[in-house]
Amino acid sequence: MKKMVLIIVVALLAGGGLGYLISYLNYTPVLETHAAKINSQYNEISQLVQLNCSLEQAINQKESLIQNQESEISGLEAESTNLRTQISSLEEQYTSLESDFSKAQEEIDGYQQQLSEKSKSIISLGNRLNEVLSIDVPQHYEWNYNGSWELNIPITLSSYVNYSEKKRPIDVADFVDMATESESDPCIQFLVNEFCEIADTKRYTDRQLANFVASFVQSLPYTVDYDTKSRDEYPRYPVETLFDRGGDCEDTSILVATLLDSLGINVILLYMEDDQHIAVGVDVPNTYGTYWEYLGDKYWFLETTAEGFSIGDYPKELEDERAYIYPVW
Repeated sequence: MKKMVLIIVVALLAGGGLGYLISYLNYTPVLETHAAKINSQYNEISQLVQLNCSLEQAINQKESLIQNQESEISGLEAESTNLRTQISSLEEQYTSLESDFSKAQEEIDGYQQQLSEKSKSIISLGNRLNEVLSIDVPQHYEWNYNGSWELNIPITLSSYVNYSEKKRPIDVADFVDMATESESDPCIQFLVNEFCEIADTKRYTDRQLANFVASFVQSLPYTVDYDTKSRDEYPRYPVETLFDRGGDCEDTSILVATLLDSLGINVILLYMEDDQHIAVGVDVPNTYGTYWEYLGDKYWFLETTAEGFSIGDYPKELEDERAYIYPVW
């Protein structure tokens, strides 16, 4: 009985093993095919996983880029908002400036109108001033030379003003230019013509004519520059001396030099440095007294600041007879 059971068990085991072997032999190719498919699908899955990782990285990069762009957009939007605020403020300022400009333009128009009126007034005043300056101001002079003399000299106001506006020279040598450039002045020419007519009528010699001219100038009052011009030194042009009716030593000496040179008489200016005094030297014949020689000619001393001095007379007040010579020609 036990043998029978054992035989049956062995038979079953053998049958099962044989079945399994037959089944294994039948399903092995199928399994291999499935394994190959599984491997292929695994590879595909691996590739998909890698692709998914790449896509996730790309997505992360894009998301980061989007975040940066969103941040930039936010910044730009804030900047745009700020700019709009500034534009609004500028528009308000522009509107205010337009209003101010309009007011300013109205003021400018008003000023231009006032300027136009002032210009017309100035032109009118200028015309009036020219009329005033063109007026001849008669100057009446009286003096003595072998009798009483009087003379009316018309001095154009503009001539006096022009001379008074000239720069004052400080060098004695420049006094020569003041004398010579004044010879063409109408006032000087008028005076020279008057002296010529008197000399012709009286048949004066050059010495007498020079003394006659000197007596006219000597009759003008001696004035101190600081008292009349508020300046320590103010050399006058001849027309100024005539119009101001006086001057100091350089003023009267320049006037005498101008008149005598215009009358054809050779003259020099004499500068006594020690005495700080200026006088005139006159080249006329038949004279005696104090003189200086210059280029072989005798120039006789002539004091111009006080009456009673004739050619050759030398004031006792002057301490030294040395002088610098400045020819007038």
